[in-house]
Amino acid sequence: RMLSIGAMAVPLKTAKDWAAAVNDLEDKTDMAGETASKLLAVGEYVGLSTDEMSGAMAKMSKNAYTAAKSIETAAASGNISNDVFTKFGITILDNNGHLLSAEQILANVTEKHRSMANGVEKTAMEMEIFGRSGTKLNDLLNLSGKQFADVYDNAEKCGLVLSHETTQAFEDAGFKINQAKQNLKGLATSIGVEMLPVFDDLAERTKTASSWFNSLSKE
Repeated sequence: RMLSIGAMAVPLKTAKDWAAAVNDLEDKTDMAGETASKLLAVGEYVGLSTDEMSGAMAKMSKNAYTAAKSIETAAASGNISNDVFTKFGITILDNNGHLLSAEQILANVTEKHRSMANGVEKTAMEMEIFGRSGTKLNDLLNLSGKQFADVYDNAEKCGLVLSHETTQAFEDAGFKINQAKQNLKGLATSIGVEMLPVFDDLAERTKTASSWFNSLSKE
């Protein structure tokens, strides 16, 4: 029975960790759970950890939001924004001026990245959009559309694509477990408080006995 419980613990922790990573990317980018799952799968495909992928996507989303505001402000005064996306000719707004989804922005960045020659300018673009970890995304940005689709399809087939409801259920279960741990700690504390007089009496008796023993002569 203990062996069966241990066998269950490994896949449960794996599922919990993956759901937490997906949920984290959802929160940082406002993506759907399914989209976040697929992008994390692509990250792992090229050797990026979920933390690295999540951080890079969060940075891109933040920069895209700031750029959208800059484009709006510049347009109002008849100027051109100097944001990184405009500078490299990467579309981040739809025809109505609304910010595109993080997945679509990444696709546009990837398309631009493929068209650029390797060098300082390409590296600069990676870092300006994705932050310090931008250069780590080089392999991912060099993937073809078909490679993205293949990884997405494989992630679906092997059960890595999770909905928001599923990732939220894992998070809620984690909260319940934490609360249960608090309850157990509270129970132990309550018992300890009740037993304090016994411990105090035992300590006093031990002190008295040791003092009596130390007062004896060597004989």
